[in-house]
Amino acid sequence: MSPKLLLACALASCLPNENGEAHMSGFVSPADPSPTLRGCASEDARLRRAASRLIRWNVTRGITINDELLLYAMRLEGVPYAWPRSWMITPTRDLTETQARFDAWWATFQPDGERRCAAASDEYPDGSRAWVAVGADVLGELAPLPAQVRSGEGLIVKASFRKRARSAAIVVADEGEVPLEHVVQTDGFTVTYPVTCKRRGRCVIQIMAEFGAGPRPILEAFVFVDMPVPSGPPQHRDLRTDVTLSDSEQLRAWLNDMRVDHRLPSLATSPLLERVAREHTEQMAREQRLGHDLQRGDVMVRAERIGVSFRSIGENVANASSVTALHRGWTESPSHLSNMLAREYDHVGIAVVRDATGNVWATQVFAADLRDR
Repeated sequence: MSPKLLLACALASCLPNENGEAHMSGFVSPADPSPTLRGCASEDARLRRAASRLIRWNVTRGITINDELLLYAMRLEGVPYAWPRSWMITPTRDLTETQARFDAWWATFQPDGERRCAAASDEYPDGSRAWVAVGADVLGELAPLPAQVRSGEGLIVKASFRKRARSAAIVVADEGEVPLEHVVQTDGFTVTYPVTCKRRGRCVIQIMAEFGAGPRPILEAFVFVDMPVPSGPPQHRDLRTDVTLSDSEQLRAWLNDMRVDHRLPSLATSPLLERVAREHTEQMAREQRLGHDLQRGDVMVRAERIGVSFRSIGENVANASSVTALHRGWTESPSHLSNMLAREYDHVGIAVVRDATGNVWATQVFAADLRDR
């Protein structure tokens, strides 16, 4: 029987400001700086509402804008795009300088599809003004789904892609459950498929597509089952952080803690899988791009090249502003979580690389029945 391959690629980096931080200087701006969103193919009204949510949460609740918060605000507004970025500006009195800083940030965003963006601002009680821009790489569109449903209620997922997909899948994650993946038929540009959310809580529906560098999330929606749609930011249990651990060791500890919580066995560390993960992560960081196949083969090819034999293998890749954000992003993404909670896997290799700007790139490689050849 041929080996099984499962891939899940990944989160786009969220850069809260041009320095990779998310804070305000407290500068009292005489007016909303609002630079022109040059280079944006179109301004998206839903993105603008998501940006307004973000800035309101920051101003009224003091919550730091990050990758996870950006995605959550977008999903509450029905924005389905899977590759967003945000930028929070420390305003200056010089609008020309503000515009130049925005343009420099926006120039780093090199999408595969259409760039869409929006901006919003709000004022702190002391009169200082916060301003945030959000952008998305649009590779497809998702027909609107109801935000609130009853458990067991059938839904029809209808998605379209901007370029031809080699394959597609839909992953459904009921709250607290291991996600279920449905391989679906596609003509390369459209997908129509029935799904059901079965448990009270937040149900995440994610559409995956493969365009040539491995499958990755393209579109996503939140559906709230037997409960009202929340208006505030997400609530999460704090992660137990051990400062004595390296980045990769911390990711492994969080991974195994999560598996134990789901009554799954912990994964053993494999030096061979760590080598596969390390070589790929270094390439992603060096080339500043995500993917499962960066002209060196997918994870199955790369593992077999160094003499690894296995029954099945899978991979998660991502980049984010911190290790914590990266782990939360993986756990919030059904396709990535599916790999992390797969019962069949017994070994893992994890690698983390920080690039010159401080951003984190990481790879998890999972395998079952691992053995050397």
